[in-house]
Amino acid sequence: MSSTNHYNHVALHFPRSHVVMRKSNNDVKRAIICRALHYMCTRLQDCHVIDLACGRGGDLPKVRGCASYLGVDQAHIALAELERRAQEMGMRVTTHVGDAAQLTATNQSAQLVLCNFALHYFCDTQQHCRTLLHTVARVLVPGGMFCGTYEMHSAQTFGMAFHATVGDCVDAVEWRVPWQKVLALAHQAGLSLVYSSSFQAFDTNCSANTVAFIMQCQQHPDPGRGTPLS
Repeated sequence: MSSTNHYNHVALHFPRSHVVMRKSNNDVKRAIICRALHYMCTRLQDCHVIDLACGRGGDLPKVRGCASYLGVDQAHIALAELERRAQEMGMRVTTHVGDAAQLTATNQSAQLVLCNFALHYFCDTQQHCRTLLHTVARVLVPGGMFCGTYEMHSAQTFGMAFHATVGDCVDAVEWRVPWQKVLALAHQAGLSLVYSSSFQAFDTNCSANTVAFIMQCQQHPDPGRGTPLS
């Protein structure tokens, strides 16, 4: 099953397995966002958020109260579910259907960009990953933070595909993340790693192979960088 079809399916059939793991993962992601806000010396209320490969909006509750939210994903049914959940939460959101790496629908900037449990989908080719990271750097304000997660596997290069299954949570083709190469591309894009840790350092219910990271945008303002979301 393609990742788009899978996440459209998940939007209509909420996962029931691995409840403890999913709760623990959410707690860790919330802690990572808090850490990023601490690094920026700012409040969530003052942050414009762009959520790349956002799916059905699993991270909406973690950024509730932010200045604005833009969710980007290729799965249109999942985005419809995100919009429904946002309305239920009293949260105003904007969504865009498309490849997050190719985000050209906005010239607006954000203080916080998220890409949780999705980095592997951009590791099918080096160019795809490079485009994603340059997109992140383009939409972030200088000093803004890129928070994400990835599964740590042995991978030396891009394009190492495998079929991932995790109960009824994941059933899709993914690509292993060659982390050192990703970091090199991030550096070229103007993103610097400021934090990285296994989820298990936060909660033993999480997988030891799941890693959270925070990168900071080091680029200076330029004419191609947009204005804050409104």
